[in-house]
Amino acid sequence: MKKKVCILGSTGSIGCSALNLISQHRDKYDVLTITANDNVRKLAQQAIEFQVKNVVICNEDKYAALKMLLSSYDINVYGGETDLNSLASMEYDVAIVGISGIAALMPIMSTLKNSKIVGLANKESIICAGDFIIEEARKKGTHLIPLDSEHNAIFQVFENNNRKHIEKLVLTASGGPFLNKSLDEMKNVTPEEAIKHPNWKMGSKISVDCANMMNKGLEVIEACKLFDLDIEKVEAIIHPESLIHGMVHYSDGSILAQMGYHDMRTPISTALDYPKRTEFSHHRLDLAKIGSFTFKEIDAKRFPLFYLTKQAYAMGNCALIVLNIANEVAVKAYLERKIGFLDINKIIENALQKIEQTQISSVEDVINYSETYALYCSKISL
Repeated sequence: MKKKVCILGSTGSIGCSALNLISQHRDKYDVLTITANDNVRKLAQQAIEFQVKNVVICNEDKYAALKMLLSSYDINVYGGETDLNSLASMEYDVAIVGISGIAALMPIMSTLKNSKIVGLANKESIICAGDFIIEEARKKGTHLIPLDSEHNAIFQVFENNNRKHIEKLVLTASGGPFLNKSLDEMKNVTPEEAIKHPNWKMGSKISVDCANMMNKGLEVIEACKLFDLDIEKVEAIIHPESLIHGMVHYSDGSILAQMGYHDMRTPISTALDYPKRTEFSHHRLDLAKIGSFTFKEIDAKRFPLFYLTKQAYAMGNCALIVLNIANEVAVKAYLERKIGFLDINKIIENALQKIEQTQISSVEDVINYSETYALYCSKISL
């Protein structure tokens, strides 16, 4: 029997990679639902190609256009967040979440209601509401599988039965496009330069996060949440080749590492066919040709946001929400050329200095607090 699949954010890099994998195994998967925010034409093409049952365009202004493109096909067309959450809560064997930002929080909670496996590529929601997400997955008996290459690597080599013998986790970072630039050189880098990642093809926001190492700081916090470890046990190191994705150090001196070519289809495949492994056409790693690996520490002067995230973690959940929201606001302003690259650092630092602590007891509290600080961060003067 084919596995029933839902892909939230099917037109993004995660969604496209998932559909590429599925296209190589049409006999194993039935894509029932796909969603996108704005990309009507691509969403329609995917719906036709994979003969899906339901499509959702989150931007309701694009609903009429999508409806017209699919008028000749037996496909249910929906629009808006309410329909998104309703369809996400249906019964699926696998739900892949490729939506970026805190906007994915409610859809993630919806997928946890009835999906057997949720493949999650949204660190912002784990940062802000990881405790609620993980607890809901436990209650529902849902397998929550991280799709970020680093966390998926740890997932593959983390021996839960030997948890007490784990000394630390180490995530790797490529260093991004500005690894060898000075602070002075970074002052005037353009959005086009910032989103040109040396190894990975990703969306604009996450590419900027990689360029200033905010992404790696967020990933350290995400690892603490996902694997239930103190932050002192989670580290990161620069590895420009991006071939070793994560390592677990054990008390007997062993280091278990997951490595592979930088291809997001590998981590996605672990969710699609969990607990089995899936064969697919990909670039094989040839260690003899590579010859050697490079590792460097993360420079605190050039990449202060990496270390600022650790400070925010120590400040508690409110600080993590503010950290995430301030970053989303600042990166958006940078991509719109309203601020400079290093101004992102200033906005986040300023926001963290003016946190109003409050009780966060639910997902709704997270969303309300996020909305309040999104408005506040947009008004921070440099």
